[in-house]
Amino acid sequence: MSFNINDIKAKVHGYKGLQVPNLCRIKFNPQGTQQTKTWAKAEHTEALSLLGYKFQVPNLTIATTEIKRQGFGPIERRANNYVPSTLAVEFFLDNQNLVLDFLNNWAGAHVNYKPQGTDTVKMEEGVDMKFGQVGYFDDYAMNLDIEIFDPQKNVITTYKVIDAIISNLGTVELGWQQNNELTTISVQLSYRGIIPTTSKSPTGEDGDRGMNLFQFISKMKGAVEVVKSFEKPSNVQDALNLLNNAKTLGSGFTGGSEADGF
Repeated sequence: MSFNINDIKAKVHGYKGLQVPNLCRIKFNPQGTQQTKTWAKAEHTEALSLLGYKFQVPNLTIATTEIKRQGFGPIERRANNYVPSTLAVEFFLDNQNLVLDFLNNWAGAHVNYKPQGTDTVKMEEGVDMKFGQVGYFDDYAMNLDIEIFDPQKNVITTYKVIDAIISNLGTVELGWQQNNELTTISVQLSYRGIIPTTSKSPTGEDGDRGMNLFQFISKMKGAVEVVKSFEKPSNVQDALNLLNNAKTLGSGFTGGSEADGF
């Protein structure tokens, strides 16, 4: 029997094959009073989901303690706690600043970092906060989902991150020489715990805008290819292709259903 690399590839990408890291998305889920805030509207959380292009399932460290079973003899290790890590998420920034506005206002719910002398700052939602004053945990701790999709559309593995809070907003690199790059920001999140689940893939529509999970994946794959193509064109045809790709990328972030031309 001859060796055929295509057979190996088919088994890897086929049913019961190996998982690939790009069949995924991250979803932010405002809860409680957060849902009434202007900055947590659906268009902002949708932008976060669409433009969150790099993230990971947080690692889990089990804290152990040393014991001797009979009070003497060899040392054994037993679990006594767990140590949450941080979750890093990288976002593309959009021209409407939906992502940046969300992150800045979410950070402002943690602590008011906008100095205006000793005066009380009138926040957007009518809440008075003094400079340096911290908010209530329930007002800024947010759940989010990291979803991993089966390429055969059978199951979805979800890691629900509980009570995520911002621990660091990264720098936004700007400059006149960065003509052919896209602006990004990295966010470090702390959290309380993680709940992993596996469920059957839904057969209906997902979300209010009529785009199910696998339409989302299709759009994101196309968007990633467009992002890769952002480079200085060498001729007129390259410029036309780049223009068309930019239109394709922009159409993915305008909302609407598949039937509406999402």
